[in-house]
Amino acid sequence: MSQRAPLEIQDCTPSRDAPGDRRNEDGQDLAEYAILIGLIALVVVGAVALFGDALVAMYNDIVATLPFS
Repeated sequence: MSQRAPLEIQDCTPSRDAPGDRRNEDGQDLAEYAILIGLIALVVVGAVALFGDALVAMYNDIVATLPFS
């Protein structure tokens, strides 16, 4: 019977600069926030375009009822 060398377990933790490293997602977060801000701006512009005239009329009515106008 032959003697086997003991199995040596090495550290299998990937290094920080490994190609598959997914811990550094700062750029992805920035892109997600940019998309979110863009969508919010699009909704605001759409709402103003849709309700703009009604909002101006309502604002003018409110200003006309104020005592200092």
